[in-house]
Amino acid sequence: MTYDSRSIDALKTVKEQLPENYTTGQLLQVLDSLLIRAVTPIIENTTYMDTIISVTMSWYTDNPRRKISVIGRDKTFSLMFLYLTARSTKAKIKILVQLRLERNILFSAIYLFLKQASPYRDLVIQKIKEIDLLKKSRLESQLSDIKNALGASDNLYPSLSSISFWVNQAVNFKNMLIEKYMRHIFNKARLFQIQSNYSVDLEDLVQNFVLATSKAIDKVDADQGTLTSYIDHWLKNACYNSSFKHEYGIAYNIPQSFKVKIAKGECPDYNLAITLSDESLSNIAHTDTDGEFLDKTEEQKLVRRLAKAADPWGFARIHLNLSEVVID
Repeated sequence: MTYDSRSIDALKTVKEQLPENYTTGQLLQVLDSLLIRAVTPIIENTTYMDTIISVTMSWYTDNPRRKISVIGRDKTFSLMFLYLTARSTKAKIKILVQLRLERNILFSAIYLFLKQASPYRDLVIQKIKEIDLLKKSRLESQLSDIKNALGASDNLYPSLSSISFWVNQAVNFKNMLIEKYMRHIFNKARLFQIQSNYSVDLEDLVQNFVLATSKAIDKVDADQGTLTSYIDHWLKNACYNSSFKHEYGIAYNIPQSFKVKIAKGECPDYNLAITLSDESLSNIAHTDTDGEFLDKTEEQKLVRRLAKAADPWGFARIHLNLSEVVID
């Protein structure tokens, strides 16, 4: 069995930038703190995260098998409603921390916000330089349209730099975490290639394992054990779920009945995953929430009951177009 020398050479150049003595909890705390710092100016200066929480909650209702937080489904719904009804930005940030949403949701929300706000900075500069009053007025109109779309205040311009800085810090730190596991990833990929009964391209396998590691970092919680063991779970899962079988190439959950099969080296042809990818979140973020939710499942009835309890005055329920329910 031969190995692609490019992979080996590339891995030799990877230098771990994180000390070995950091615990999983410490590493995840740093990453989560950077993400919260990135999203804080969005919460303070816009209503954009309210929209993200609203549409995510709607999506979560329609996908009962998908987990987006480790705190449990009922508590997740309850905190989402509390977030929407909270009046202060400080309270919203505190609730967002308590929600413990998967990190890919926050990453996607931040990048979608920056993408929609990207023309704003250039338009502000153009307006400052523009002498013609008519053109200046048109630029002002364009700026107002962007602010209205994002629910932004007049502090949008200075907040963009802060958001970009902190999300880049979060991405860099996540990349450092992946770099920390690159040799581990390669060793696991090479071992699987040796033990596999069919031909597997090492380069493709390593790429799939890197993707699995990235997904693991997005989803792991310190309460679930060490990061290494959680990544190993995802790497084992990645071995048996190729991209043509799955939305994003990696299985989200392995049923208990298949864990024995995996341990025996048998390949399960099953996957319960429903993804909330960047593309899905992008589509959700542009979905009109004025449509009525359907009363077809107990899950959706539970949403209304939680809405009534968390929002007795009905402000959030009007925003989400949730019907009234009578609590027994």
